[in-house]
Amino acid sequence: MSNVFHKIHENIRMGEGCVVVETEESQDVIEEIRGGVYATNKAAQEPKEQVFVAFHDAVRGLQDIDGDILSAVAANESNADELAALGMVADEPEACSAFDAIKMFLDIADERKRAAENGDESSSHDIKQVLVLRNFDRELMPQGNQNINARLLMAVQHLITVGRMTDVMLVLLVSTGAELPAEIREHVAGVFHDLPDNDERHAIIEDLADACGLEKDEDATVRTVTATSGLSRAWTERSVSEALSRYKGLDTGAIWRMKAEYLGKQGLLKLWTPEFQKEVKLWPAPDSGFEGFSDVTMLREETHQQNREVPVDNIRARLRYSDSEVIKEHWLDPMSTEEFEAKFRPERDFFSFKSVIGLNGLKGFLQRGNRAGIPDRAKMKGVLLVGVPGTGKSFIMKCAAGELGMPLSEMSAANLYSKWLGETDKNLRKMLSTVEAIGGILGIDEYQRFMPTGGDESEGRTSQSVAGGMLTWQNDQNSVLVLAAANDVSAIPPEFTRSGRFDTTYFVGFPSRESKDAAWEMYISRHELDEQKLPKDDYWTPADIEVCCKMSEQQGISLREAAKYIKITYSGTGKAVLDKLMDWAEDAGCVDAETNELFVHPRKQKSSASGSQAPKRTVRSVNK
Repeated sequence: MSNVFHKIHENIRMGEGCVVVETEESQDVIEEIRGGVYATNKAAQEPKEQVFVAFHDAVRGLQDIDGDILSAVAANESNADELAALGMVADEPEACSAFDAIKMFLDIADERKRAAENGDESSSHDIKQVLVLRNFDRELMPQGNQNINARLLMAVQHLITVGRMTDVMLVLLVSTGAELPAEIREHVAGVFHDLPDNDERHAIIEDLADACGLEKDEDATVRTVTATSGLSRAWTERSVSEALSRYKGLDTGAIWRMKAEYLGKQGLLKLWTPEFQKEVKLWPAPDSGFEGFSDVTMLREETHQQNREVPVDNIRARLRYSDSEVIKEHWLDPMSTEEFEAKFRPERDFFSFKSVIGLNGLKGFLQRGNRAGIPDRAKMKGVLLVGVPGTGKSFIMKCAAGELGMPLSEMSAANLYSKWLGETDKNLRKMLSTVEAIGGILGIDEYQRFMPTGGDESEGRTSQSVAGGMLTWQNDQNSVLVLAAANDVSAIPPEFTRSGRFDTTYFVGFPSRESKDAAWEMYISRHELDEQKLPKDDYWTPADIEVCCKMSEQQGISLREAAKYIKITYSGTGKAVLDKLMDWAEDAGCVDAETNELFVHPRKQKSSASGSQAPKRTVRSVNK
């Protein structure tokens, strides 16, 4: 029995009148239901164990389990008796509508209800009747949820009510994330169509590769199976087909990019993978022709141009960049490698621990805890990062993914909460099931937003449900490494921070003097600033240093002049907030991300963690 049909069958036995199945692959669901019904009826010992199922879609109308059309169009001796037994008269001039199909089953339910009231115990009334409506959300709301087919809605409501008492059930196949009217949602039990497993995706990929005449390459197939993890069957086929068509092979980088785009459009997750490390971050010089553009990235290097080899000492690169928030791509003319390095200063291994200033304690903890050969019993579950804004808590998630060679799924509470009853829980289940399918690292920024909140009664119940779901999942799961960041710990209940939910809690505080010196050197070099004295930098973060160097280049002023534009976090009302946070971190036994020792508030340290100012120190620009 398939997973989908098992869930439907359980709901039938529980007396549910309607089940909603969210899917982008309705045909797959129909085949799973059809197979489950065949198996159930074959094993049935008596009528009450049997299931009759009919499928409806807008094109073919009503069909039985064998695909025969239950209408006058195809009425013949083979199905006439079946129609009559169901109380269906084959006198329709054409394939019936969704409303007509519901009306037929409502008539069956009404007849069973009357028979039960009159004491008729016919065995035919024991057979469970199931009507499956394909693309129901589009039938009900053909122009969106602002235009609902009221006649169809009323028919569904009637069938759900009567069907509960008579073993007549509706199965509604809807698009993922479809917003159904409240009149239906309050009656239904939702079922999410499971994603294909590795074996299913392996078979799909092999079939597509064979159809394109590719030689069998098991290593490439396995990499593609990994790249398609978390995708539906339809999107697996689509992404692999496009990669085969565009790149004449199983280009896993292209598939990862398509998957990231798909998940982003679905509002589920932001996805990053080390496969994107091939996309090298560039820092174009002013005379490169790309001044004023943002996010300049080298997508790939090419060895040929118009079927001619690019000279060995030359490079031809394809760039991606943003222009007024419009993403563009462009091939550069071949140029010497030396010229390219001077003009574009590529930052290779950008998303690795090399790019993270300081935090040596945290970096070492993640590297040791994810080294090769660690048994499942000792596998790292997660790390909670608490600390000062601007210290790189979010950035280190992506760098950890690049360093450890894992995909990173980023989950946001903004994409989770919905105004519709039950939708938030459904969104959470979809997010977490997709994360488990992808594996690797789950990055959660603003972790406190997943915790219970105040507000009205409805909002309180929703947030409690989300928090409970997250707590249960974190406790039970063992497939991903959770890296969660929070700036406000007051909203996080103790049960979320105790041992067992996370391996430990790190406090990411102000960098040491050594770390700030490294940050000054990196950003001064990146912005090609002249040798000069540094400003006073007590309680500065790496983000403050980066902004100061950028401002210096932008305005053509010294670093000391640029420093006046920096508003440090540890000042004014922010000082009291951060003092409270650091007191909590010390009392809670957080580990210092810099030293890997228990965190101590800077004011209690002999040498402030913020480091001393360095007004006389100078840093020479070192070009990459």
